[in-house]
Amino acid sequence: MTSSERAGSFDHYVQQYAAQMDEPWADMLYQLLFAQLGQVLTPTMRSALTVGCGLGTTDRFLAEQGLAVTGTDIAPAMVEFSARQAAEAGLAITYRVQDAMTARFDQPFDLIVCHNVLEYVDLPEFVIANLATSLRSDGLLSLVLHNPTAKVLKAAVFNQDPERALALLDQREFHYELMNKSARAYTLKEAVNWLHLCGLEVVEHFGVRTLYDLIPNQPKYDPAWHQQALKMELELSKRSPFQEIAMFHHLIARKKG
Repeated sequence: MTSSERAGSFDHYVQQYAAQMDEPWADMLYQLLFAQLGQVLTPTMRSALTVGCGLGTTDRFLAEQGLAVTGTDIAPAMVEFSARQAAEAGLAITYRVQDAMTARFDQPFDLIVCHNVLEYVDLPEFVIANLATSLRSDGLLSLVLHNPTAKVLKAAVFNQDPERALALLDQREFHYELMNKSARAYTLKEAVNWLHLCGLEVVEHFGVRTLYDLIPNQPKYDPAWHQQALKMELELSKRSPFQEIAMFHHLIARKKG
């Protein structure tokens, strides 16, 4: 699949994607991710690269922490949207339309963020290898992946659909309806192996939305309930077996010196 073909759906659905960011589950996702990133950011970090920047939400968070941020995405409409949001927030973020498979940079970064990108590329291990070349020695890669185990649990518990849950047991491919995009989920073991082969060592494993997606949606719109759920999720995100069943795996990997 060419770069333009991969970009097509993301370009077309950017406004629908933006509208979904107002939903409480999107808010929960980013609050958890930012709390987890906050645990690994250090005063010595100066630069960050985001791959598949989407709407630029993570870019703006990192820029607000004082990092010089470069945001990239394969979809021009995503880059344009993110650049406008950054300008409106008064943040100086550099944006580029680039393919994660082939992107090259003049200087290495202290932090590279690659969230929910590998599911949409043909050769995810090649993306990690390419990103590793742009990471300084001892720099960190923040990698977020869909968890196939969580999809089975959600089908059985949240959707109360045991037939669908059984079908998902051995099914890796899924359809991201919001973007009308086909994708593939990978196991934690696969991701850790790719990182190891590319000279990256996992130093943190967080779960993102461990139990949240199994709970009916109705209470999620209550701000008080949301805060209680956030407290719960922050506590469970580093505890086994909860981190292993979360909707997303968040791995922090360090490039070996």
